[in-house]
Amino acid sequence: MAQSKILTLAKQGNPKAIAALMNYSLRSKQITVVVNIADACLSVVATAPKPPDRAFMTHFVRKGLEKLRIEGLHRAIVEGYGMGLERPAWQETLMLDGATEITSNPFVGQIPLLSSLPEPSTSSSPPPPPPSKIRSKHRSRYIPIPPQSSDSRENQKTPTAGSAVD
Repeated sequence: MAQSKILTLAKQGNPKAIAALMNYSLRSKQITVVVNIADACLSVVATAPKPPDRAFMTHFVRKGLEKLRIEGLHRAIVEGYGMGLERPAWQETLMLDGATEITSNPFVGQIPLLSSLPEPSTSSSPPPPPPSKIRSKHRSRYIPIPPQSSDSRENQKTPTAGSAVD
């Protein structure tokens, strides 16, 4: 496909064309991307032998999208993966249309994404108290050690004053 046609498709929001342009530019850095678009949000998954540099990738994606000026695109989520990682090493959400970045989560992979959290219950029970106010209803228990039988006591050698211990 001619580069001018790819550029035209990318400006129209075609994710395969956007990925083709990005992959062409990133090939020397051994970074490959997969691009998807849903609900006015562009998703860029960047993979390299080691996770790509967060600052570089977010700047690269932002500048490229500013040049493409894709109509109806309001945000972009960029994730960085290292080869073989099941979870992203980092994730950035970029607001487009001149807005600034709204989230930066360095703990991605350690906490679930909001979409995977359970819905809050609609029951009328009060919320649990904050962690500092929670008190355990169970106290530690003293568990006695059972007494030894008289046979086992006779087999034990108790050192006496002046005797050597083996």
